[in-house]
Amino acid sequence: MTHSPPDHEPSADGALREAFDQLRELPVDDRAQWLSKHVADDARRDHLLRLLAAHDRRGFLDTAVGEHAERLAAAGLLGSRVGAFRIVRALGQGGMSAVFLAEREGADFRQQAAVKLLRRGLYSELEQRLFQRERQVLAALAHPNIARLIDGGVTEAGIPYLVMEYIDGEPITDYAAAHGLDVRSRVQMFAALCRAVAEAHRNLIVHRDIKPSNTLVTADGTVKLLDFGIAKLMAEDEVAAHATAGVFTPDYAAPEQVRGEPITTATDVYGLGVLLHELLLGLRPCGQPTRRPSSRVNEITDAAVPPSARLRLRRALRGDLDNILLKALAEEPQRRYASAGALADDIDHYLAGRPVSAHPPSRLYRTRKFVQRHRGGVALSALFLVAILAALGMALWQAERAREQATRANTVRDFVLGLFDAARAHLPRDQRLTPELLVEQAQQRLAAARLDSLTRADLSQTLGEVELSMARFAQAQSLFAQAAAAAVAAGDSAAAMRAQVAHAQARQRAGDDEGALAELAPLVPALRAAPDADLSRALAIRSAAQMVLGKPDAAIADRREAVAIAQRRYGTDSEAARAAQFELGDVLAQAQRYPEAIAVLQPAVDGWQAAHGAEDDRYLDALGSLAVASDGVGDLPGAEARFRALLALKLRIYRAPHDAIATTLRSLGTIVARQEKYAEADALLQQALAMQQEVYGGDHVEIAKTWDALGNAAVAQRHFAAAQSDYEKAIAICKRARIADEVCPRARNNLGMAYYRQNQLDAARREMEQALTERRTLFGDDHPSVAYSLSTLANVEAKQGDHGAALRDAAEALAILGRGGRADSREAALIRQGYAQALWLADRNDEALREIDHCLADWQRVEPNGKVVRVRMLVQKAQILRDLKRDDEARAAADAAIALQLPADDLPPLTRTLLRQLSGRSDVYPESPAQ
Repeated sequence: MTHSPPDHEPSADGALREAFDQLRELPVDDRAQWLSKHVADDARRDHLLRLLAAHDRRGFLDTAVGEHAERLAAAGLLGSRVGAFRIVRALGQGGMSAVFLAEREGADFRQQAAVKLLRRGLYSELEQRLFQRERQVLAALAHPNIARLIDGGVTEAGIPYLVMEYIDGEPITDYAAAHGLDVRSRVQMFAALCRAVAEAHRNLIVHRDIKPSNTLVTADGTVKLLDFGIAKLMAEDEVAAHATAGVFTPDYAAPEQVRGEPITTATDVYGLGVLLHELLLGLRPCGQPTRRPSSRVNEITDAAVPPSARLRLRRALRGDLDNILLKALAEEPQRRYASAGALADDIDHYLAGRPVSAHPPSRLYRTRKFVQRHRGGVALSALFLVAILAALGMALWQAERAREQATRANTVRDFVLGLFDAARAHLPRDQRLTPELLVEQAQQRLAAARLDSLTRADLSQTLGEVELSMARFAQAQSLFAQAAAAAVAAGDSAAAMRAQVAHAQARQRAGDDEGALAELAPLVPALRAAPDADLSRALAIRSAAQMVLGKPDAAIADRREAVAIAQRRYGTDSEAARAAQFELGDVLAQAQRYPEAIAVLQPAVDGWQAAHGAEDDRYLDALGSLAVASDGVGDLPGAEARFRALLALKLRIYRAPHDAIATTLRSLGTIVARQEKYAEADALLQQALAMQQEVYGGDHVEIAKTWDALGNAAVAQRHFAAAQSDYEKAIAICKRARIADEVCPRARNNLGMAYYRQNQLDAARREMEQALTERRTLFGDDHPSVAYSLSTLANVEAKQGDHGAALRDAAEALAILGRGGRADSREAALIRQGYAQALWLADRNDEALREIDHCLADWQRVEPNGKVVRVRMLVQKAQILRDLKRDDEARAAADAAIALQLPADDLPPLTRTLLRQLSGRSDVYPESPAQ
């Protein structure tokens, strides 16, 4: 219902509002007595009576949802419109608003939304303030776990409304119970909620009403935070904050809310603590100080929870979760987590098996967490010991037949026992037990030990493999060289060859690709005489070196041979065969032979997942290559989704800083930059660069690649000076480190593009011609990267008036992509745009129009969100139509570009000028004084 406005503004009189609020709570029969006792002024008493009469009249929005079920159609809202949406049915109501399911329909779409209507229109100043502020809060938030604002306004009847994302879900506690989630799954879901609240905190917003009904989970398990109706803006004035201080849900309110004290981010931390307590136990905390949750398991009244499940729950809660909950639920705000982000970090630490900040400091605790978290590393140490002891046992078994074998076994035994005695004696008590420490101790003893040659070879080889796995390449090379020399002295040619192959791998991974190839040259023919694991390893090393040195065909051939060997030795469906297919797919993706890469990788990944294979480096690399290949064939959304999933997986597996995390950060940053999400792209790329500089130290090809990616993001934002600096840094690394990788000519070609966009055509052509020469040297004449160089060079040539060269180079570029199966890719659309430009500049307008229409269709398919490029294509089409004297169509193309509503800063000045001229509209993108 709606109310007529009062004779004067009641909100100006705080006492009147306070009297009205008190009267509302009294029975009707007691109100007259209260008025005569407390309100002496007749005019004020009459005004209060009018307010009460208006309040007591029950309209549609003041009626319980249950009553609406039968009266909705009669009330007139069913089927009525609120903004662009049509009301379908009631969803629920709160103290100040009602929420309805609504739909918006268009020619080719249907959208559902939740429409929230204020229950008393504009009458209550407090409710109006809360409603307006909720709209302000939601407009400031953009997070996948926060229900987003779609629209808002005021109905014709004067009722404020919000249109929000419709969340078809159930409260987080109900979802967890219905799906029988274990403790870890519940905590993982809760961690996503914490990140959503942390996003609100970063935007200076405190939710203040975190509870199950405001935290819904969709059918696919996505958590959504909603209802910011009583949220507090940290920057709001004191009057506004005080006006809403008493609005809260008692069972989930922090002590300071109840006491009317200042609200901070710690208030939401308390609400999150209550919610986590209820999510894990089905009970809300009670009492101050709060009891340890693990001590309350017996209070669970659900008969469906058997004693064995209660025991498991108590064990899961005892320790870290107890401490996390107690810290979140501390009565004093300063003793809680400072923000939801801090709570989320501790939850992440718990999930990853790391020490949590809520636990009192303890060396024993941190050591225990390390062992739990690094079972693999500790297991490696244990396996190292077991393997040597197994060799000892074998030697002792053979001792009866050969005294020298017994002597060797005793030597190994003494070596191992001495190694662990030394470790126990010299390591500080609080020092973590890691493979690195064991290997260092082992190397010291190995250098001083008196061992026979074969024993020394075995131990040196084993220690070298451990060093190689930890990326300590210099130490690995030294140990492998010792192993080879000892094996030669012992007359074991197979062991010597194995050590030499491993030595070549350490050289290759350290960046000495030519040296690795030279070392492998005499070994591979000998290994082919009796194909085994050493041959497969040698082929993998050689392939990696050849790829870096620009020999992709040779690299692919070696990988195919390795796949054939693995399939013959272990079977087509074996783990070894699928791992070999992973490596072949990786090389195909690096060589930009994307359709072939997908054809190899997808079935291998599917088979690995079906067999529940380990989430190891081989699997992660395959997922990354599959994402790259998806991007390469034009599936940008699929590529972004794959990279985001891969980043989440790596963050769970590795501990930053790590080169694997940095690589995926860069890949994801590149993808989101192409979707014009520049702030996120810059943050991801800078994070990748900082991590790589910490990991690699000096010049490295991966750092060069990240500088190149930063340059691309800067160019997309028209920050040309920054882009040139980034590209030059990448080129300088290539020169200093003598890197032969695609990134080197790519950075140079991109530098030329930066010059081109600033109309420095001679400099642009010089850099691009050199990049083209470098690419042909690396990859030959029929490679996609050569096509890219030809296309950009054609753009420069066309602008310089060298139309014959421009048309020749652009046509050759398209032909190369067509032969490689990439005629429908994103890159092909961009190259075709350059070809259309060259045709237009050569006055071949009919052909140019055909090509630009082809471009627009392709671009809409492969990059539907790439608005900047689409505007450029439409402007180009309008210019061609104008020259064909088809003025109406030219204006229509320009209007279509304007309708995309790009900010002026996203478009070059010339493009803005052309849009005004071609559309005949002086009101669009007006010239600024700076222009």
